[in-house]
Amino acid sequence: GNITFTVTGTSEAPEITVSGGRDFGTVCFDEGPAPEQTLTVCNGAGVNDLSVDAELVGAGCGDFAIEGNPFPADLSPDFCVPITVQYTPTGVGDHNACDLVITSNDPDETEISIPASGSTPAQVIDVNPDLSFLPEVIQSVDACSSERPFPIQNNGSCPLGIQEVVISTNNAEYSLSGLPSVPVDILPGELFGDGDLRVVFA
Repeated sequence: GNITFTVTGTSEAPEITVSGGRDFGTVCFDEGPAPEQTLTVCNGAGVNDLSVDAELVGAGCGDFAIEGNPFPADLSPDFCVPITVQYTPTGVGDHNACDLVITSNDPDETEISIPASGSTPAQVIDVNPDLSFLPEVIQSVDACSSERPFPIQNNGSCPLGIQEVVISTNNAEYSLSGLPSVPVDILPGELFGDGDLRVVFA
């Protein structure tokens, strides 16, 4: 005859965990290699594989990129995979309109959205708006000239690139002394040419 019996068992579902940094803080233009934040995606429980996919979603994702996206991939139990996000700002300001969206077959968390954020400050140059000289003896009468300091300072929080400094009008009467080689970057708080740049009136 037939014998009927009941078979039971449990199969613990995979459990996704995500850890790691996501805020890039302040990043300047042309500061070298793109800064990176690495997050770790793990299958933390169960006996089943965790199927994972990841992408960047949002209007501001032009400032962020996934380096060598390792997903989609299946993660066996107690196995982890790193995912690296790069921040390459395309403009100044706060950039926070992009999310790293991680989807999986974890029944409790099928989608995890992680904001990516960074900020790029504008460069700030400080130059005297006006420069005036006292009257001088005309050159045809006697050789005479005077000079005034012309400080150019980086008042921002990022390096400032100086491409060129020229006298654009009346360059027969005005000239520059102490002009360093350009182009050059000056660091925050620094003076162009260590403050030795002067305008000469002759």
